[in-house]
Amino acid sequence: MPIADAVADPFGTAQLRRVVLDAWAASPARFREDANGEEALAIGGYAGRVLVELASNAADAARELGVPARIRVRLQGDELRVANTGSALTPAGVAALSSLRASAKRDTHDSVGHFGVGFTAVLSWSRAPRIVSATGGIRFDGDATATEIGHLHAPALDREVALRAGQVPVLRLPWPTGPDEEPPPDGFATEVRLPLTTAGQSEVSRMLADDATAEDLFWALTDLAEIDLPDRVVRCGIDQIDPATVIRQCALGRFGIGAHHRPEPSARDDLRRRHPVAGGGLPGLASGELHAPSDTEGDQQGRGDA
Repeated sequence: MPIADAVADPFGTAQLRRVVLDAWAASPARFREDANGEEALAIGGYAGRVLVELASNAADAARELGVPARIRVRLQGDELRVANTGSALTPAGVAALSSLRASAKRDTHDSVGHFGVGFTAVLSWSRAPRIVSATGGIRFDGDATATEIGHLHAPALDREVALRAGQVPVLRLPWPTGPDEEPPPDGFATEVRLPLTTAGQSEVSRMLADDATAEDLFWALTDLAEIDLPDRVVRCGIDQIDPATVIRQCALGRFGIGAHHRPEPSARDDLRRRHPVAGGGLPGLASGELHAPSDTEGDQQGRGDA
């Protein structure tokens, strides 16, 4: 690859797109499999979990570098931006993002995601997500993917797209972000940027106005140290009282101090799977239940790469 192209496309997205498009053209059944798989994850297993999944990615990225896990959430126009500390985006991470089948972190079994399949949750709010990191940026775009498929001139594939009413997978074809893309905010390694659908805008506005949002995330992800929201900053520390008792003290920028007991390991594992939250929890979750991130590393152990 020429040097200029490598700079413009630091993660080699052109080759990733070529491999996927060639596979779709050769086998429309592969396209159907990818489209069905993404849809099942977006509207089934990961529906309503956008912020939880992005926060879990942040916790994993911070754990990799051994730094406090901090996230920053902002609504800029109709675009949600969630920044995090920790490790920056890597070629392996980009390949994982565009595969929908495996996390980039194969050897770290305490991870709960870090750009594994849980990232498909963003599709409930956006059809053109971007990820901007200290090492470069990538974008996905459903409309651009449909255009690329049209350029293949593959009648059998075109019929598959028509049968889906034009709906195509969004997270299979990555592109580099443009040269005018802003870097992540100071103090953060990576930022996910989601141009919101109309439904997404409404849901995000409710979420950011909900005082319980930060508390719910701390319950789900015990590694989080700080959540910086537009009108408040919430910080959590862990004080070890004795081997069996851990107190999490959360200082809320405008609400004072509260304390929560973290249960012992067996109960804590159950808490991460499903924790009833008083007051309704995150908007979009049924029956006041906060669905914590699943162990995507465990899910992918028996699977090969895409």
